[in-house]
Amino acid sequence: QIGGVSIGIGYTLPFQTVAAPWLDGQRLAQTLATYGLPGVNGRPAAVPMDRQLGEPWADSTTRNTLIDLHGDMEIAPDTRLAVDLTHLRGSSTSVRQSVGAAVAGAPLGTFARRLAYEPGTERRINALATSLTRVQAWGSTRHHLFVGVDRYTETLDQPSAGVAGANNPNINVFSPVYGQTTRPASFTFATTTQDLASTALSLQDRIEWGDWSIVAGLRHTRQDFLYGPVGTRGVQERTTSPKLAVLRKLSHADSLYASYGTGTAPNQASSASGQSLPSRKSRQFEAGWKSLWNGGRLQSDLALYRLEQTNLLSGDLSTPSMFDKTLAGSGRSQGLEASLGGDLTRDVRVQIAYAYTRAKFTDNAEYPGKAIPNVARHALSLWSQYRWNAEHATGAGLYAQGARYADIYNTAVLPGYVRLDLSHTWRMPLEVGRQLELQLALRNVFDKAYFVSSHLHLASYLTPGQQRNLYASARYSF
Repeated sequence: QIGGVSIGIGYTLPFQTVAAPWLDGQRLAQTLATYGLPGVNGRPAAVPMDRQLGEPWADSTTRNTLIDLHGDMEIAPDTRLAVDLTHLRGSSTSVRQSVGAAVAGAPLGTFARRLAYEPGTERRINALATSLTRVQAWGSTRHHLFVGVDRYTETLDQPSAGVAGANNPNINVFSPVYGQTTRPASFTFATTTQDLASTALSLQDRIEWGDWSIVAGLRHTRQDFLYGPVGTRGVQERTTSPKLAVLRKLSHADSLYASYGTGTAPNQASSASGQSLPSRKSRQFEAGWKSLWNGGRLQSDLALYRLEQTNLLSGDLSTPSMFDKTLAGSGRSQGLEASLGGDLTRDVRVQIAYAYTRAKFTDNAEYPGKAIPNVARHALSLWSQYRWNAEHATGAGLYAQGARYADIYNTAVLPGYVRLDLSHTWRMPLEVGRQLELQLALRNVFDKAYFVSSHLHLASYLTPGQQRNLYASARYSF
């Protein structure tokens, strides 16, 4: 909240509850310890969306402590210093049972089950970001200078035990039989460790020169990263990522721009020889047109882009373990994005966005040419709000996605869907500079059954979207 502080809370109430499907007295929270529904014959299994296929013997628990501080101050005319500090400490125990591979020769819909037990997982994140910005005029140009230094550290220690066999009997998703799983008598644990330490220096200048704006920047990152079981060797990386953008004003309402940038992100995997793998790399090209309409109250954006990634993970086909990876992969995503938003009239505000995307793996030992999962070819959102007066506003949103593949092998398809949401907002001004905002939202008005996502590698973890639910929130600004 610029110029003040906001405190907000929210609560979601489902329109119907889910009863536990077995009769051993376990709490309702345990029924949620499932990864979703599997695919059958290339589509999500045609079973009730609330059917639970996991039977953990105990609750999964998590406790997080989060401290997030932000400071912003003027240290000289046209010069500001910003500091962001984040600390996260998380402790969790996870008891999960999920649907595994289809059982050959068994009736349709029969799957093996996997049980994953991860007790005492500990995660720590510490992040410090500082930046100095200054606006400086030199001759006929105006410069927006930025210098930033970031420090990020993260540690993860996750003991895990996978259990198979008599403790995990097969299950048929169409006619499940519950109560046959038991707690294993003993476990053999392996610990996955993640240690990430990153320091980055960023320099950027945005130059305004008449009808031209030019952005030029560099980000240099030094990173030490380790991910894998005990004995895995870490990897040290030094990367410099450039950024360049040019914008040309054609008139008071129209502008054209083009940009280029690169980036990196850690690969959370290790090789068969116990070596953490280098980060994946990306570069993106984008060109677009920005325009103002309706006296400047509406803004439209039209952009064409192409994103290329290298060092993507691929399975090491020379070993039997599904966890052994190599860097034989690359991918490409390209498409068009268009949006229109702002005030259509004094009382009506709209936001329309459309995206056309083609994303595929271009070089991979396992799935060359396959479509990248969870990326729909077409996506559309329509949102509008009518302001009755200064205090009350009613909104409606329509969200649509086309069909998309659920897994990297393109064996299952998540169907397209359209969802409708409604909301009403009440703003009550209090004293000077203070405001209370209450909102009530009815999501998925027609209780549409749809799937929001899936696991990248498996077609047995298809995640259903929320059923019709009521969401209430309150925000106090001062």
